[in-house]
Amino acid sequence: MPDEDVRAQDAVMEQQYALAGARHYHDAVYLCDDQRWPTADHLFGFAAECALKSLLLRFAVHDVSTYRNGNAMNRARWVNPRTGKEDWLGHINQVLGAAPLLAYGRGGPAFVEAVDRLNVFASWDLADRYRDGRQVSDSVVAGRQEAARLALSLYELCELTGRTS
Repeated sequence: MPDEDVRAQDAVMEQQYALAGARHYHDAVYLCDDQRWPTADHLFGFAAECALKSLLLRFAVHDVSTYRNGNAMNRARWVNPRTGKEDWLGHINQVLGAAPLLAYGRGGPAFVEAVDRLNVFASWDLADRYRDGRQVSDSVVAGRQEAARLALSLYELCELTGRTS
């Protein structure tokens, strides 16, 4: 598949991730208002994950793609610069490892500092949806809500400026 077709597909996925991130965030806020912390926490994690994946697909074009060997994949993959190995872009606690791919140029350090604030998701776990919810408190959710809002704001800023730094 020609590179322009791959980039066009990645652009579609980038937009879908961005829209999904906003939707997950708004649903999570609704659940917070109802004090349904575990599910709100879950959706804030998805919101931040989608915002970062969207940024990675747009700005880390040489390291992240939804295509391999000319074939479409249902999930984005990235090349870890530390290991040189390809891996899936998983959920937010895994996507955080790929975030440094976005930091380059003069604004790189400031971008890294902002992304570091997303580390509140390092202990976020997809399997929490099967637990009784006692491990999620309103204070944990408040921190993750702020981080998800930051991730979406970073996406919006990069969308407006056309760059990450």
